[in-house]
Amino acid sequence: MSFTPFVNLQTPQDAHEHIARLCPNERTRVVPLREALDSVLASDVYAVRPLPAFDCAAMDGYAFCAGDCSESFHVVATIYAGDVPIERTFAKGECCKIMTGAPVPKGLDCVIPHEDVMLQNDWVCPMIAIKRGSHIRMAGEEIAQDVLLLQKGTRLNGAAIGLLASQGIAEVQCFAPLRIAVCASGDELCENLGGASEYEVYNSNAPMIVGMLKNAGFDAIDCGMIADKEDTFAAKITELAQSHDCIITTGGASGGERDLLRRTIESLGFTIVFHGIDIKPGKPVLLAHKEGKVFLGLPGTPSGAFAALCVIGLPLLRRLCGRNDWLPTKIAIPMAHDRQYKKGKHKIVLGTIENGNFVPLPFTLHALYHTKFWLLLPPTCEQVLAEERVYAYLL
Repeated sequence: MSFTPFVNLQTPQDAHEHIARLCPNERTRVVPLREALDSVLASDVYAVRPLPAFDCAAMDGYAFCAGDCSESFHVVATIYAGDVPIERTFAKGECCKIMTGAPVPKGLDCVIPHEDVMLQNDWVCPMIAIKRGSHIRMAGEEIAQDVLLLQKGTRLNGAAIGLLASQGIAEVQCFAPLRIAVCASGDELCENLGGASEYEVYNSNAPMIVGMLKNAGFDAIDCGMIADKEDTFAAKITELAQSHDCIITTGGASGGERDLLRRTIESLGFTIVFHGIDIKPGKPVLLAHKEGKVFLGLPGTPSGAFAALCVIGLPLLRRLCGRNDWLPTKIAIPMAHDRQYKKGKHKIVLGTIENGNFVPLPFTLHALYHTKFWLLLPPTCEQVLAEERVYAYLL
């Protein structure tokens, strides 16, 4: 059997454009807010009340009327956070003691911190000018009622959970988590750790990918190995497609005589989006879909699988789970020292950050452990100089 050429070879940017056109998972569920961390909103959320809900003191001190020019003021009340606002009229020369978060009574419009007044018995003398609105958080100052709080596609972090809790929102409509199956293919692989023969290779790809996906917040399951036989491969993919949204395999995605992935996927009726990415390492990547199910074939080498997962796999899954921020996050950072590269392909460079500089790492399994960032250099790049700023993508 002859070599099968790659079809629709893509640049990383073109591949991301294809991913952007894929439809996210449409399954949704209602999630209690206290259990919603890392969930993705399936609908916009609007403010149900202003924040603050009332005019309140921003500091411990004394509340005055800014138009009152008295030299000293009689303290006629004390208001604590959680108190009901005082219903009374304040006469000229009267004020009240107030604590942070307490409601400011009507008729008073500024707060002076306690360290800026002189206190004698129940009388205080301001030592600074009284200015209207000083040290008061006005109702709706931070959030007005009915404004958009969080957009559909927002991944809920701790701050987002706090924002929703401040509105009294007890539950949210979220996309259901993706069901992801991971398999490794290759007759040379051994699943039994500690039991490989002299010419077998331990299956490190599937555990690595499952671990990376779980670190990224996805629910992924290692579904075992697949033998290099077309009928066996087809049966396994058909089985997994019944209960999973996305199937990820490693190996068999190139164009060699025993790389049966593309033929098998096509025979099952999947539409191939692209086969091959112009990156090194990681070129043999196949993306296909069928009836809402997505198939991603990654290279069989650990370095290729790792690189392709960073550039294509993780953005794909973030997109499929409905997130708005699905593209890789990048920062500009100086290179630690000079590096030479060959022209020809987009180059993936693994690395970490030391003393504020990007330090490249080799593509070895041991180095993968230390990788925190990666670079994507253009095909024309032959050299990156020390202190030259590059864009590092967060793993």
